[in-house]
Amino acid sequence: MKSESSAQRRFTFGRRITETTNGVKIGDLVSIQKNASFWNGEAVDRWYRHSRWYVTALEGNKAMLGKDETGKYKIRLPISTNFLEVVKSADVQTISTEGETQNG
Repeated sequence: MKSESSAQRRFTFGRRITETTNGVKIGDLVSIQKNASFWNGEAVDRWYRHSRWYVTALEGNKAMLGKDETGKYKIRLPISTNFLEVVKSADVQTISTEGETQNG
C-alpha cells in the first residue's frame, strides 16, 4: 500500500452531502472504471479496479473510498464520482469514521 498522499490530506468534509447527482451515496459499494484517476490525477492501478469499495464520504463530485467489500483492505483515497459505478446501493445506514457500515 502507498503512503498517504497530499490529495488524501486535502480532502475535507466541510460540505457534507449524502448523494451526488450521478446517484453515488455514502455507504454504496462501488467499482472503479477502467482509465480512472484519483483526485490528484494519479492513475488508478489495476489492483484497485479489481476490488469493490465502500464510499465513506462525499464532497461535491469527490468521493472518499474506504474499505473493500471483504473488509481486508482500506485505501482512504479520494476519487471523482464520475469514475465510479454503484454495485450495491446502500440502505439507510450509519457510517462510522472507520468506513464500516452498520444497519441503522
